[in-house]
Amino acid sequence: MPRQSEMSHHLVNSLLDTGGCGLPSYEDSSAIHLAMLVPFLQAIEARRESSQPFWIT
Repeated sequence: MPRQSEMSHHLVNSLLDTGGCGLPSYEDSSAIHLAMLVPFLQAIEARRESSQPFWIT
């Protein structure tokens, strides 16, 4: 999987050339992130007293 730093220039070039870049809309992206937020916060809270790391990526 390419790193973000390896993809950004392609997205910018696409935006400049075509006006689009194939990324989801802000509305779609925010809905996905909000749906993940509550479970992430619950998992983090459950591990608050733990010394174990909480990996999300």
